[in-house]
Amino acid sequence: MKEKAELPDFCYTTLFSTGEIVRIKRGALTYERTDLSTPDQTMNRLIAERANTAMGITKAQREAMLGGMLLGWERPAADPNRYDHNGNFVLIDDMEK
Repeated sequence: MKEKAELPDFCYTTLFSTGEIVRIKRGALTYERTDLSTPDQTMNRLIAERANTAMGITKAQREAMLGGMLLGWERPAADPNRYDHNGNFVLIDDMEK
């Protein structure tokens, strides 16, 4: 049985629209801009991923943080245990297998 994952205090991700690096705080309803961004969107994704990895934040936790901010912290999208190791949302039927 996999250990229940908890949400970190914050994580980094990139905006879909601009590719800039932003920080999401647990429980917040919006993101914070950072000074970590470069003009290169691919580099920004790499920077955000490496920063999260250095803090021990998984892809599942990052996606759950994004889901919580966008859809509400009480929603299933904010539960890192609803994501696989690649950060893909897992439907309940798939979880029971």
